[in-house]
Amino acid sequence: MSCRPSRQGVVVVVIGVAILVVIFQFLQDAKNIDEADASETKAKDSTTATVASSLPLSKNTSSSTIDFSWRKSSRLPNWMKDYFDWHVQERARLDANPLEWESFRFLVMRCYKGDNCGGTADRLKSLPLLVLLAAESKRLLLLKWGNPFDLEEFLMPHELNWTVPSEMRHVLASSTVPRRKPPTTVQKLEKFLYANHTIVGAKLQIPSAFYDTDKWKQSPLTTSITSTRTQSTVTNSDEDSRMLFHDLWKILFQPSAPVAEMIQHELKAISSTLNIQLTPGTYIAAHLRAKYPGEPYRDAQERNNPEKEQILQHEVTQALQCASHLKPKVPIYFAADATQATEFVQQQYHHPTNKRHIATLQSQRASEVHLAFAKLDDPTGYFPIFVDLWILGNADCVSYGRGGFGQLASLMSYNASCQQIRSRSSCEWKD
Repeated sequence: MSCRPSRQGVVVVVIGVAILVVIFQFLQDAKNIDEADASETKAKDSTTATVASSLPLSKNTSSSTIDFSWRKSSRLPNWMKDYFDWHVQERARLDANPLEWESFRFLVMRCYKGDNCGGTADRLKSLPLLVLLAAESKRLLLLKWGNPFDLEEFLMPHELNWTVPSEMRHVLASSTVPRRKPPTTVQKLEKFLYANHTIVGAKLQIPSAFYDTDKWKQSPLTTSITSTRTQSTVTNSDEDSRMLFHDLWKILFQPSAPVAEMIQHELKAISSTLNIQLTPGTYIAAHLRAKYPGEPYRDAQERNNPEKEQILQHEVTQALQCASHLKPKVPIYFAADATQATEFVQQQYHHPTNKRHIATLQSQRASEVHLAFAKLDDPTGYFPIFVDLWILGNADCVSYGRGGFGQLASLMSYNASCQQIRSRSSCEWKD
């Protein structure tokens, strides 16, 4: 009698061993993924803890004892101040009971991987409108980016904590909450805001300034500003609506630590090299989006026009000369999306014979990176965007042409009513 195993038995054993190997490899991969996720969560939780500790309100601090800047603002309407007070109190309650987050309601301004969010201005100009919608629907406003990186890589909360609690991140990463395709118009968004949804995601890109939207003009909150305000003359006019953006920005944001370090480095370089002090609110700024579709320099580049450098120099000169009309005898900070433009300014305008001091980035090249189009593996490549934005936005007046970046800087500025939207008309120099 033969003791050799049958061929079928051998096949069964081989298949069984193969299945065990596959299962073992699967479990090992799952372990590695869990460890990687745990490491990432731990790092993000550490960031959240750092953010929370840097904000003025802790779990054991009463919001009534904190002298928030919005309470002193003569630009912000009462409804917005009331919402900020409510947000601080609700966020403190949430942070004290993070596992009970489902008992709160949220409006999340999102930009995830795969979302078409536009550039920096496209994403951030809608903030006043989102605050309005959050106030009307009694939701905590949170901001969440993942495209190209977390917003906290560039901007951190200042007085209002808009970061997503770690306990909610797994929900925001799911395909169902918030919706994979979030509402992109106010009308669509409102259908979800007033429904029984715990989290509503929003991805609004406002083509014009926020105060030009019907939602802003017709909201009961904004139309009642003049009747409810007693200590301020804030109204629903375009100019007054523009003016509140500066205070709103300062309440929401401060530069992240590495971006703040770069800003200070640039300001020191401008001071030491050019003897120009760019004190916030004391200078004017000019922005040139030379590579915007339809702009002369971009057209010349696409046609490989040999005179493209002369065309760019003409555009730079006009931007500076038009900006000189905004305010006499104060420095001008110039920024552009083309390195050749800032190099031209450095060659032509950085010498003591000029009656008007003109500053540009000194220790780094102009930011040619666009937040929507660049595919960088490291967030540091995007830092110059926010360095330029912060210095532009700290000006008293801003001159800008095509694109939203200069418009956002103008809204951020100390005097948003002192703006200049450049057209094709020429300007003469004015000291």
